[in-house]
Amino acid sequence: MENKIQDIVSGRYVNATPEEVGAVQPFAKILLEDYGYPKDMLVTHPQVRVKASPSDKKGYPIDIAVEDAPKLVEISATKKKKVVSNL
Repeated sequence: MENKIQDIVSGRYVNATPEEVGAVQPFAKILLEDYGYPKDMLVTHPQVRVKASPSDKKGYPIDIAVEDAPKLVEISATKKKKVVSNL
């Protein structure tokens, strides 16, 4: 698959954007391997959207959500900047 990588959490093939390759996937890997989060607690794709207020129509996409069913307990997100990874 050209310009695609497999998401470590969902197993889906996603676009290999600089943000995905340099931030989302490395941080998801750290949460899984270093911190021992189970895959069923992480959501990367499709992205969770969080509204800034109840009247918002669309919400903001979250790169990595850590869930504890049935409520969202923690959010890890990256801002849109140039991403540099040492991994």
